[in-house]
Amino acid sequence: MIKGQKKSPLSNDDDFWMTKAILDKSKTPFFRLSPTGQVEYSNKAACESLGYSKDELEGLYPWDFDPDFKAEYWPEVWERLQKHEIIHINSRHQRKDGTCFDVEVTGHFISTDKEKFSFTFVQDVTERKVIEAELRMTAAIFNSQIGMVVTDKDGGILKINEAFTQVTGYGSEDAVGRNMSLLSSGMQQPEFYDGMWASIVNKGSWQGEIWNRRKNGEAYPQWLTVTAIKDDKGQLNNYVGTMMDITQRKILEEELQRLAHYDALTDLPNRALLMERLNAGIASTKRNQSSLCLMYIDLDRFKEVNDNFGHSVGDLLLTEVAIRLRTCFKRGTDTIARLGGDEFIGVLSNPKNPNEAFEIAQNILKVLSSPYSLKNNLINISASIGIAFFPDHALDADSLIKIADQALYAAKNRGKNQYSTANDYMKFI
Repeated sequence: MIKGQKKSPLSNDDDFWMTKAILDKSKTPFFRLSPTGQVEYSNKAACESLGYSKDELEGLYPWDFDPDFKAEYWPEVWERLQKHEIIHINSRHQRKDGTCFDVEVTGHFISTDKEKFSFTFVQDVTERKVIEAELRMTAAIFNSQIGMVVTDKDGGILKINEAFTQVTGYGSEDAVGRNMSLLSSGMQQPEFYDGMWASIVNKGSWQGEIWNRRKNGEAYPQWLTVTAIKDDKGQLNNYVGTMMDITQRKILEEELQRLAHYDALTDLPNRALLMERLNAGIASTKRNQSSLCLMYIDLDRFKEVNDNFGHSVGDLLLTEVAIRLRTCFKRGTDTIARLGGDEFIGVLSNPKNPNEAFEIAQNILKVLSSPYSLKNNLINISASIGIAFFPDHALDADSLIKIADQALYAAKNRGKNQYSTANDYMKFI
């Protein structure tokens, strides 16, 4: 085949023309390679990833845009592919502008009565250098749990692949001839499906997150893509769906969300979550014309603990302090957060009166001053607290924290192991 010469990108076999509609819309780069390694077909995502037009890319060879893959490697790769070995290659691709990015290439061997070729897809794994564990899991999910289903225009299942069975638990004998509704979990409202089908009718496709149910009854989150397949006259013939179990990704997202909002040592809300809750609390206080109390808590002589017993004991102490502070902020609307080091902030929403806040502060001082037994060491510390009220002392979150911080140092200057209010601080300015 002469470089640049065009050939039908996929076989006329029904399996392939239905699959092509998915490939053309997919955000994953796909290539069809001839027995000599020449690119016979590339989807839009492949062209965009490399910066070539379709005409420029089709006719090239992998070694034209992969500086790590040499032409002499191809015969061995093709021989392995013909043995139906799935090839995984970690390499680099080079864009038309000369820049490179890390990729994982997966090649499959396809053989029909008329032709043989390699069906290859590529994943950009640049971010793996930053979050290796996350991308390993994502790649594993993609490689092993992408299912495909072809239905008639009424949703009757005509064909499924092995990955569909792995994801849903339904084999061909269970699924073929039945409607796609057999996967429904019942967890989506009718409005959800109305929107999904409106997109399919108006745009020809839909993709998004959906909860489906496996054969064993287990509900699970799935990333689903549905594409309408039409004939040359524009008449609907089939729907093609691809599905991926995203349970692990959801778990990871929740864990990353937690890491972004909670302190790794104490598991208390961190500064970001504190500010989110504090701003929400202030907004609620304004609406309800109520009040809010902020306590800035700092441990006394914490540096001495680190110096005398080591940072590992200091970390244990902070963990124990966090546990004790939680007992002082019991209401669901209250927040106790760690700013960093030995600094904590407590937020009381709508205290009955200032005295209620002062009683809680006294309790905090009492609880934190009880001895700590850590690694066979008996440790005694205390705390100082600065107290400020919204809207009495400040009208925004940052100012409220600043005023409470100043009140905290007033308490420390008066001898520590006590609390001081913004009123006390303001007497001296």
